[in-house]
Amino acid sequence: MAPSLPPHSVTSLNPNGVKEPAYLAQTRAWNPTSLPDLKSATLKTALPRMMSHPNIAAKRHFSIQKKPPGPTVKCGGDAGVIEARLDTSDRLIALTTGGNGRFCYLNPRRGAQIAVVECLRRLACTGAVPYAFSSSLTMVDPVKPEEAFLLSECHGGLTEVGEFFGLPELGRSVSLQSAGKAAAGDPVLTVSVLGQIEHEKHFTRQTVRAAGEKLILLGAAATELGGSQYQGIIHQLKAGEAPHCDFSTANKLNHALHALIKTGQIHGAHEISEGGLLCCVAEMLFAPDHTFGVTLELATLQGTRLDALLFGESQNRAVVVVAAERVATVLADAHLRGVSAALIGEVSAGPDFTVRGATDEAVTWSVADLREGWANSLLNKINNPGQSA
Repeated sequence: MAPSLPPHSVTSLNPNGVKEPAYLAQTRAWNPTSLPDLKSATLKTALPRMMSHPNIAAKRHFSIQKKPPGPTVKCGGDAGVIEARLDTSDRLIALTTGGNGRFCYLNPRRGAQIAVVECLRRLACTGAVPYAFSSSLTMVDPVKPEEAFLLSECHGGLTEVGEFFGLPELGRSVSLQSAGKAAAGDPVLTVSVLGQIEHEKHFTRQTVRAAGEKLILLGAAATELGGSQYQGIIHQLKAGEAPHCDFSTANKLNHALHALIKTGQIHGAHEISEGGLLCCVAEMLFAPDHTFGVTLELATLQGTRLDALLFGESQNRAVVVVAAERVATVLADAHLRGVSAALIGEVSAGPDFTVRGATDEAVTWSVADLREGWANSLLNKINNPGQSA
């Protein structure tokens, strides 16, 4: 069954009504031109800070504490994959969760939609087709008209995205806390989407496999900074609009990913969300048993600002890994499906992550250093809680 909960039903009993919070007018008025754009020197320091921040850094510490009994878990994809053999087929179960409090704070309806759309994209990058979703939302002091507005908008966004994609909704829970029990903050929305990989051979990991492979960007270059991790981590801001989220574009990208995976044209895919393009590509270099290098050539990507191009979180984008001889075919196939596509880089066996064509001079990082910060910063933060992020 498709979701059909009217947005007003969750706030209709509020005796104080519904009112848009005053802060939204202030955040919408924010203009990215108030920030200095990136240059070579600031870009050099920005990426390590982004990769080592707990919001982006690896969460592997939690996943390896205790291996639960039961089905085998296949790691390395954008979504979690479980080998649950219910019959003689080689189908796999895929599951992913998501939610972005920053986007829900800036635009609760769009933030809720993005939470689902990003999960669908993670499933597509893993080779899975979505079957159903559920959500959990925690709000503070819902008697306030402003909080009731956030609640109603989040629910409206969930309903709209579920109806568009025809996704059955398994459940939608709401936890309402009084102001005396919790401090006010971002709306806490968690979305879970369940999917299935038809054949085990279609399971697709997010990392590269060998030097010489090519990286192709599926989707348009990013132009938005509002609510991004870059905005928060580098500039300590939470302002602007949440990224535009077009469902039709998302659908085209997901279908293109499914087709490219099923036909064996790509053998790696990673969706772009928190941290933007550079953080996405960096994570793709961290293969389980090897750390690869890459050279990105970004001169052909058009954007209004460099920080948005490299770290913006505009929706409906992914980076795929392609053998050199398949580049032309993948580009042509993507364009035929209505998806923008551009060759952006080549994997190397060397130790460096190099970006060319973005600033006046090439910028290079040690991939080993990026991986060290990404892999261990969260555990260091847990062991040293007084340490700044």
